[in-house]
Amino acid sequence: LELSLPKEPSIDDIEGVVVKICEQFRNLIENNQLAKLLYNSDGTRKHESAAQLVFFGIASSYCAVNDLDITPEANSGRGPVDFKFSKGFSKRVLVEVKLTSNQQLSHGYASQLPIYQKAEGGARGVYLVIDNGGASKKRMESFRELIKNSGEPPRVMWVDGVPRESASRADH
Repeated sequence: LELSLPKEPSIDDIEGVVVKICEQFRNLIENNQLAKLLYNSDGTRKHESAAQLVFFGIASSYCAVNDLDITPEANSGRGPVDFKFSKGFSKRVLVEVKLTSNQQLSHGYASQLPIYQKAEGGARGVYLVIDNGGASKKRMESFRELIKNSGEPPRVMWVDGVPRESASRADH
């Protein structure tokens, strides 16, 4: 993944890099079997912290080569956001990672991330949703409706976190 920031990056530049990191995370989960890291050997879903650790493992290397700070569990007074990416004091992008199995999926989008953004002085936000098949159809429809009807929502990025069969076992 090729990333580059100008010497004096704008908030748009920072957000662009964070989005590319999220897209790379999605690609690795969906197409390179990293989804397996989100499940126990018996097929049960792991806690959300497993997804956060996988994301951090991917993101931290890209941040290091781009001289971009990543802080996991950053707390500006209203609770810890999963990740804060920053370059200097005023250029901040927050990433909140949620599994669809999390009962607080809608709350995190509508309340939690916006509160963190406000506490961080209006930082940009990305709500990274990993679909691990853990939500009812009704709850997912309700969440999608919430996104659709929001005025100025944080960016939502979707990741299909359900493991896929190997190509040699897939139907022809």
